[in-house]
Amino acid sequence: MEPLCSTFGNIIHIVDSTLADASRRGQQPRRLICGLWLSFAAYICIGVAPVAAQSLFGISEIRLGIFDHNIESGSDEDGIDVNVEVIIGNNQTRYQDSFIDRLFRPDQHIGVSFNMSDDTNVAYAGLTWTLFRTDFMFFEATFGGAVHDGTIKDLVGTSYGCRFNFRESGTIGFNLTRSWELLFTVDHMSNGDICDENSGLTNAGVRLGYKLGG
Repeated sequence: MEPLCSTFGNIIHIVDSTLADASRRGQQPRRLICGLWLSFAAYICIGVAPVAAQSLFGISEIRLGIFDHNIESGSDEDGIDVNVEVIIGNNQTRYQDSFIDRLFRPDQHIGVSFNMSDDTNVAYAGLTWTLFRTDFMFFEATFGGAVHDGTIKDLVGTSYGCRFNFRESGTIGFNLTRSWELLFTVDHMSNGDICDENSGLTNAGVRLGYKLGG
């Protein structure tokens, strides 16, 4: 568990430095979300936490990372997002056909991304499909829903239209060890033009994944 705790410690240090820098610029990031994040990180570093999480909630993997917020041009939002995500493995009986198995036996995910510049924060959940996997690398696609605290009606700036939106993502991952993964992810949130406004939010970044029981 020491490598995992060390990774959490490094990310916590980045979070703390970013908060301090934002404070010097007069910005006030949402302290509640930051506090929840740090509490979660501390909890995971307790020796029994991974075992408890795996047995009680079916969590198979924990992912942590940093995203570039809103990579599309012409937006009035930016900054760095800190992302935490858990994967809940699908323990249903495998299908004999590998394609059918990948299609109809997805994992589940729950996550949150909070912006260090006091722009839009997002909580999300959905399904994760592993479309391709070798011993070295894999490709994932996800689809689900998201709720955010950004602007939903703004005639001038960014406006997401709906409070609850669709969210999808694509990930290329590399197996570093049996337990650790390096993931490069692009995610997108929008409402599919269900609401009048639909600015959309696209983030890209890198994460580390730790497989429980790996």
